[in-house]
Amino acid sequence: NKRYGVTDKKGIRTLEDEISSEETLDPLDELPKVDISNFKLKNDLGAFSFKDYCGEYDFCPVNYEISLPEDAFINFTSANDSSPGTMVSLLLARAIDSCYPNKNKPIVITYAMNYRPMLNSPLAYQNSLLMAQLFYTEKLKKLPLTTQATIYRGMTFLQSDSELSIIPQLTLYASVIDDILSKCDTLDDKKANFGKIIGGLFPLSSAIVSYVGKWNFGTLEQYIDEFFIHVLPGFGIKIEITAIGGKIGLSFLQQFREEHIFKEFLAQMDIHGIKYEFIRKAQNDVANFAEPE
Repeated sequence: NKRYGVTDKKGIRTLEDEISSEETLDPLDELPKVDISNFKLKNDLGAFSFKDYCGEYDFCPVNYEISLPEDAFINFTSANDSSPGTMVSLLLARAIDSCYPNKNKPIVITYAMNYRPMLNSPLAYQNSLLMAQLFYTEKLKKLPLTTQATIYRGMTFLQSDSELSIIPQLTLYASVIDDILSKCDTLDDKKANFGKIIGGLFPLSSAIVSYVGKWNFGTLEQYIDEFFIHVLPGFGIKIEITAIGGKIGLSFLQQFREEHIFKEFLAQMDIHGIKYEFIRKAQNDVANFAEPE
């Protein structure tokens, strides 16, 4: 209001807005408890991992930011039976495969999914994410792009089905978390136990793609020039996708300085006639918060 004279605050949260119970209640608490006595984290997938190539890389987090015209990219994804998130996942898988054609493990792109709608909790503030695993195998590699995109979209549909996949996964997940917390007396206990789970995920994924979708910023949107998400690039590479003001923003985040995969990702877009603008390259600037003493 002070800068632009805006009086309509639709889409802009202020201190006058009430924080409802729908925002603060954890939807996982409403799920039934299940027997987890025989539960074991499966980590035998053997996905291609950049950790296998640590000796090759100069480790230093780097951000690359790319802007795409939204209408043109949506038209391209629709023409190829895809969506922005699954298409970016596929292009990333193809780029990694091009750089490492002789790998002996499949590429698995982990695609982040928001499970709030599946649990009828659209306002929940918790980090409400599940991961779909999108495989890029030698068999898939031989197919044309549109067929690959259809298969990737099918994988996403199956793994985002509420009754068949999401609710059973979350029910198990909630019971596992409750069991771990019941056995943790200190912060160090929590870090040790949850660290084992996080460490067990590394063999399951080659890279991560996350698409926040088209946000409704209301009257605020016309004042936003660009929107890129910066996070730590777990699993070697992570791509964060945004959409606002007619532009799609891609944050290509990686743990290492080498540019071969990023350049091949751009080459994939060039091959398929996808218009884009390279915005900038910078070191990752995610704040490092020290733990309290």
